[in-house]
Amino acid sequence: MPDARNVPMLQGERIWLRPIEERDLEAYRRACTDRDIASLAGFSHPMSEVNLRRWFEQVSVQHGSDAFYFTICRMGEDAFLGTAVLWHMDLLNGHAEISMFIADKELWGHGYGTEALNALVDFGFGELPLERIWLKVYAHNPRAQKTYDKAGFVKEGVMRHARRHRGTFTDSILMSQLRDEWAASPRPKGGR
Repeated sequence: MPDARNVPMLQGERIWLRPIEERDLEAYRRACTDRDIASLAGFSHPMSEVNLRRWFEQVSVQHGSDAFYFTICRMGEDAFLGTAVLWHMDLLNGHAEISMFIADKELWGHGYGTEALNALVDFGFGELPLERIWLKVYAHNPRAQKTYDKAGFVKEGVMRHARRHRGTFTDSILMSQLRDEWAASPRPKGGR
């Protein structure tokens, strides 16, 4: 039987997505407690092991029903590189939110986030009855803004002073992509 790492359902050219598992929790906790990652991903405080386990128990139940929590892995491997999440799903109105982060700062700027984002968007529009996928990105995170622009997300507005960041307030930018925009994009879909 083929190994999912070699024939993954959700993939880019160099990454694949698999459901988050208990073995990912320590790497996730380290990412949540890294000041730079926490700041950009929106974690407001370090997560204890007890709280992390509670969170995992909750998302394990939600995965596949009203949310999808994925671990980003390199193709052919299954080590935790970060997360890609499709959540706040409203299938009646056809929309969901995306959030993601790459946990290894040395991998930032190498396209792994863009590939993971594209794989998750392809899943949302290709396999689910979504019409709109949206996200929030902080104004102090231009790298993520560039990733979302490249992936076809459009700026919808700004929520002014939406988050306290290191003692000052920062804006949150609301972006989205519609199914028609995704379908019209010339990039290959679904890892093909």
